Amino acid sequence: WEFHFSDCVVSENSIEYGKENGKYEVGFKKHFESNSEAITNDFFRLSVVIASMPKVLYPVLITNVAALLYPIWQQSTSHGQGIILWLYGTPGSGKTEIAINLASYVNKEKLRSEFESLASANASTGDLGEILQEHQGLNFILDDAKNERVYSQREKLRRNLDTIIRSVFSFRLTDAFRRKRKYQGREVKAGLVITGEVIDLEKSSISRCVFLDIGNFVNTRIGSESLNVLQEHPEYLVGSMVGFIQFLAHQWNNGGLSQQAESFKKLDKSKLAMSQKQGAARLKTARNMLTLCHGLWVQYAAYLGTNWKLDSADLMKTVKNTEDMLISPDDIFEIATERVLKKLIIKTNLITTFGGNFLADCPNIEDFVLYTETPPTLGWGSFDRTNSAMKIYVPDDS
Repeated sequence: WEFHFSDCVVSENSIEYGKENGKYEVGFKKHFESNSEAITNDFFRLSVVIASMPKVLYPVLITNVAALLYPIWQQSTSHGQGIILWLYGTPGSGKTEIAINLASYVNKEKLRSEFESLASANASTGDLGEILQEHQGLNFILDDAKNERVYSQREKLRRNLDTIIRSVFSFRLTDAFRRKRKYQGREVKAGLVITGEVIDLEKSSISRCVFLDIGNFVNTRIGSESLNVLQEHPEYLVGSMVGFIQFLAHQWNNGGLSQQAESFKKLDKSKLAMSQKQGAARLKTARNMLTLCHGLWVQYAAYLGTNWKLDSADLMKTVKNTEDMLISPDDIFEIATERVLKKLIIKTNLITTFGGNFLADCPNIEDFVLYTETPPTLGWGSFDRTNSAMKIYVPDDS
């Protein structure tokens, strides 16, 4: 197993440089050749930067890992999806700079104007589709999402965001790209990082993303200092990711791909309580993907002979943030009922055999009173995860 960049091929045991001046270069040839311990040193120094503000920096870093793992996502679940991170915060908070310096590790030796992995969210839809397909195993940064005042621009932006989000999520260009121009097939194997305001999209599109509020990041002392280090030492990220690719190649050449796919399937079968219902399956999958990414990054640290001291809590906050955005009044009422309800009285003339399952996940219910002419038969209702000592009454005067 190996990963192809414009200027080199990274495999388990080597970095072979060939032609240069391509679109997506790793660069730093002398850096890797001159120091056999460069990758370990890069990883250690990067870990110090990430630990300075992990709630912002760690979720951005881990998108690089998620983008490389598309073979696992495609194999492991019937509802596989790409990871899409949306960075938002106050104006001028450094959203674009964080994305460029931490969510992408190519073209770090090029000028900013030659950075090929970033495009305006309001660019040509066709151009975005072509660039997206070029980012196999890499993040594509969709920059400067904002609530346009002009209706036509606002609708174009919404259409672009929705189209790109759905394409990355489903690993294939959506029908919106059809007939626009000739593409190299329809497969998409990229990660996606969006920067800018949270746009009023359909909930189905929102549920395909995880959201990270960076607040006023770059205007804080720690935020400014950490960003300066990433800008001055891009080799920290490049070396860490090159080492991770070699680690993946080593694992996948020795049966690791199928093992990781099975691990993800087990996570996919686990239960997750969500406060909202729409998009719950997608958020659960996102949580599981981030869990697996974190686990592999920790293994990679051990592979290098060091420790990764951060846990996955800062990654999970992005999932919770999305859940909070999607929750509806009906969801709030339902979850409050499940968690608070202690006594339920039903007054109706008929309860059917398969009348419903409204008592699932009501751990606090104690009394269930039925006023009915037809007592419930076996199999009626569902008492999953309710109080095993619950009392059921059918009063004589019913």
